[in-house]
Amino acid sequence: MMPDVRQLGRFLKSTRPKLSGVRAAFTNLNSGFVRDAGVLSAGTVVARLFPLAAMPLLTRYYSPDDFGTLAVYLGVLYTVSAIACLRLEIAIPIPESEDEAANVLALALVSSVFVSSLITLLLFLGSNTIANALSIQDTIAFIWLLPIGVLIASSYNTFQYWTSRRRRFRSIAISRITQSIMGTSVMLAFGYATTGPLGLILGNIINIGAGSIRLCWLALRNDLAILKKIGWGHMRHAFVRHQDYPKFSTLDALANVAGAQIPIIIIAAVATKAEAGFLFLAMQLLLVPVTLISSSIGQVFHVSASDAYRQGKLPNMTAQLLVNITVYGLSPLVFFGIFAEPVFVFVFGPEWARAGTLVTWMLPWMALQFLASPVSIVMLVAERQRAMLKLTCFGLVLRVASLAFVAAYHPAYATAAFFATSFIYYCVCLFVFSSVVGLKRANFQGVRVWMFFCIATSAGLGGLVRWILG
Repeated sequence: MMPDVRQLGRFLKSTRPKLSGVRAAFTNLNSGFVRDAGVLSAGTVVARLFPLAAMPLLTRYYSPDDFGTLAVYLGVLYTVSAIACLRLEIAIPIPESEDEAANVLALALVSSVFVSSLITLLLFLGSNTIANALSIQDTIAFIWLLPIGVLIASSYNTFQYWTSRRRRFRSIAISRITQSIMGTSVMLAFGYATTGPLGLILGNIINIGAGSIRLCWLALRNDLAILKKIGWGHMRHAFVRHQDYPKFSTLDALANVAGAQIPIIIIAAVATKAEAGFLFLAMQLLLVPVTLISSSIGQVFHVSASDAYRQGKLPNMTAQLLVNITVYGLSPLVFFGIFAEPVFVFVFGPEWARAGTLVTWMLPWMALQFLASPVSIVMLVAERQRAMLKLTCFGLVLRVASLAFVAAYHPAYATAAFFATSFIYYCVCLFVFSSVVGLKRANFQGVRVWMFFCIATSAGLGGLVRWILG
């Protein structure tokens, strides 16, 4: 029996008073939140347009095997750079004193240099062993780019947090766009002139962290008086004050990133480099935009969430955040993902149809990650670092152990196992984050209705478009 459209309309209308109260609390809390999040998100979207626009050429210049090599390299790079600063960078917005924040910034940068130097030493002592472990024996020369990539990526992440603290969100957006243009240009130039994955690797290094130079220059130009207060004694005091981040958040970040990246390395080893290449392209078109946009929202949410938590307004603020993410982010994601396969064939060529299929399979996982990632900031605000560590370790064990088991007995289903366990993990994450925030049934009632309505509508429209494309 078909539901009465008028009844559905009345039901949606009945949720409006609850959501209007949420919106009022959200707006009163920080009227600049939406503007700042919009600036970062817009910069992220524009930055992503350049590599996306170039992707039809890149998929013709580079083979799926080349993209598979890049996927393995970036898997290692992301895993190491996530902990290169001992997670001290996320403590930069926390201190009330600007002097203390500057010393936390210095600690993060010192740690980044130390870790990059340590990687260089390890490569000097055993580069062949590391290349064999990563199944990149044929491209061992590229592994020497790893310490450079780690230093650039971790430094950029550190300066982003400092720039966010100083509320220069526009500068972060510009840096993302600039480094995207530079990285894409390098990939195209190398792809046109040479063969092999070198251009992909160099371009992605630039795309990940070249903006650190601009953000560093802005900090020196505008905050020199504060940065002059950096000293070894102050840095030691700041480290003691924020020692929970290296103790707990470092392992948390390692488990979180490794849970997403190690499976790609396993898939490249047990399946083919081409399968890893298909997975990489699918994640570039889906996971990377989701991660960047949600992290932009999370950065701004981080600045306001502490005050909201102390004032008891965090549940309403989080509920409205979930509604906004669903309406403005999740709906387009679902719409595109439903008919991704024919689009991939048309845009990238018939040999990339598999990547389009993977995009559709990833939708349930991506939807939950899109919702959960910005809200994860509440674990830091509520000082639940230990609980977050346990949660991410659970995700690491769940995904890697399950994938290793499937890869040993049914390698053909390795990618599907990765997607299924990632979906389960983010289900658990969203439940835990909601519990910590204190979201009650009254907060969730309107949120659930709008989520269901938007996702169902987007999926229906996407299915219609796919049927038309045939």
